[in-house]
Amino acid sequence: MGAQRSKQHLLLIELLLAILFFVLSAAICSGIFVRAYKIGQDSADVSEATLRATQAAEVFKYANGDLTVVAALLEGKISEARNIVIYYDEEWQVVRQDSGAKKMTLTTIDEAYGCRRADIAVYSEGAVVFKISVKHAMLEGRY
Repeated sequence: MGAQRSKQHLLLIELLLAILFFVLSAAICSGIFVRAYKIGQDSADVSEATLRATQAAEVFKYANGDLTVVAALLEGKISEARNIVIYYDEEWQVVRQDSGAKKMTLTTIDEAYGCRRADIAVYSEGAVVFKISVKHAMLEGRY
């Protein structure tokens, strides 16, 4: 009777250790999956930010540096400082007011010899995700 009871105790201890091992493994794997998901989201944000900034640079060059045309084509607003600000929601859809999720700023600087530079920065949750600068020669008579 005592030997059978000791075998049952050993079996219970063995089962508890196996369950503990699986719970620990599941916790570690869950942490890895959460980090992998976050890295995937960050990568998608960088890709979309790169696409949006490059699009803004092309529009700036197409519009010959005219901020009203750029703002109209990109669905943005011209601020008092003569910068363009475009707000996005979590899915990168343009929204009219600051949702706090994502935004893109286009700041222009007039340089020597008729050049205008645009500094384009894309932010996600307040941090810069992507930044690009583009220069354009302001040629008169060009449409």
